[in-house]
Amino acid sequence: MRDIAAASEVSLGTVTYHFRGIAEILAEVLDGEMDAFYAPLMAAALAQGDGRAALRALIDGFLASSPRARQHWVLWLDFWALSAHDGEYARRQAVSYQRWQRDVEAVFECGVADGSLRVEAIGEAVAEFTAVFDGMASKAYLPGAGIRPADARSRLHRYVDRIPGNSA
Repeated sequence: MRDIAAASEVSLGTVTYHFRGIAEILAEVLDGEMDAFYAPLMAAALAQGDGRAALRALIDGFLASSPRARQHWVLWLDFWALSAHDGEYARRQAVSYQRWQRDVEAVFECGVADGSLRVEAIGEAVAEFTAVFDGMASKAYLPGAGIRPADARSRLHRYVDRIPGNSA
């Protein structure tokens, strides 16, 4: 808390007045992250010409080989760990994750409508894609996890290539 107060150039009392602890600050940071990092990438993906291109844009944007993408995933990994131990943070994480699933579902619906993706059950396709995506992100951004973001992107592009439909 002292480090946060110093970096913010405010008193420790100001920080502790507004936040009960580090976990609450982390939750607020996650909310801001959804607006600052997540929303623009999702908007760019949905602006693509078709659903398959949108999935590729999600992969390339969220799993970029950049300090900013790494910062995003380190935050998410921290929040996932915190959520495993605290119901309030689990609830906040669930809200953000439901948003991610709805947005990916919208991408799949666009892909089915434009013919670039052909899936029998959109809900199952979304669950599978998000599980594979999250697994690759975890592997790419955890220290010592063994793959780089570029490797994760490549594997996910191959995954998307295997989804039936027009190969736009």
